[in-house]
Amino acid sequence: MAARKSTGRLIMKRRPTDRVFGLVGFVLLVMAPSFASAQGAGASIIPEDRRMDWRPCIPGGIPAYSVFSSVKTPPYGAKGDGKADDTAAIQKALDDCPEGKAVLLPEGTYRLTATLKISKGIVLRGEGPAKTRLINEATAGHSISLCNFDNEIVLDLLKGSEKGSTSLTVSDASRLRAGDLLLVDQVNDPDLVEIQGEGGLCRWAGREDGKRAMGQLVELVRRAGNTLTISRPLAITFKESLAPQVVRTSDKAIRREAQNLLYLGDFQLAAGRKEEARAAFKAVLEKHARSSSAPAARERLDTLK
Repeated sequence: MAARKSTGRLIMKRRPTDRVFGLVGFVLLVMAPSFASAQGAGASIIPEDRRMDWRPCIPGGIPAYSVFSSVKTPPYGAKGDGKADDTAAIQKALDDCPEGKAVLLPEGTYRLTATLKISKGIVLRGEGPAKTRLINEATAGHSISLCNFDNEIVLDLLKGSEKGSTSLTVSDASRLRAGDLLLVDQVNDPDLVEIQGEGGLCRWAGREDGKRAMGQLVELVRRAGNTLTISRPLAITFKESLAPQVVRTSDKAIRREAQNLLYLGDFQLAAGRKEEARAAFKAVLEKHARSSSAPAARERLDTLK
């Protein structure tokens, strides 16, 4: 719809495309009541067989753990000056911390050269992202690992693979125990999963180099022979044609662990090329920091000065 002024009046001039949009708008208005009614009846753009009862939460609420120790106090002695390698000191504090307690990272910049591992229900706590900074310069692995994954036992899922099932029959459950963390997965369904991205294949998306990206983590509640009772219903039906399996990812599920109130910078610099990689990374950040909408880039740039 075009508009022009003439002798004090606003005259609308209709274009051919206006008729199309006008017709679409009319159809939507006519359909709106029935569409709303359908929505009220539970209609969804997600097919029924792919919907689930989703209730994200932390059972019992976010834990408020008291501090076990600061990483700067003896016997740990982390420096937090951005120069000393504080990896061993922080890891020692994490290893010594009992479950249900927190390790405190006071204000400072802590340089890491290897992965920090948290394998029990504890908290690694800073004094706020503007005060506590972890800068990881490791050449491999992750900055912080919160897991006990082993992928030691792989079993075929023989029965109970339908959506909503909490009872699974597997090929041999003799080595499983209540409390094990299990992964139920299957070969990627080509109708639903594509692991090819702009950067290539997303091989880390699942087991077997990303070929099993469709999966669900559950806890083993009870075992009776080769029948397993799991902690939550299956969210989808795992198809027999896609070779569903049950994998024990850990024999000790970690509960109520966390990292909070800290800034984490992960450079993942190549061995022998740290200064070159740092300079290139700094150049990228400087480019993005010129934008008023990139405060995170400016903050991260400060750590390189």
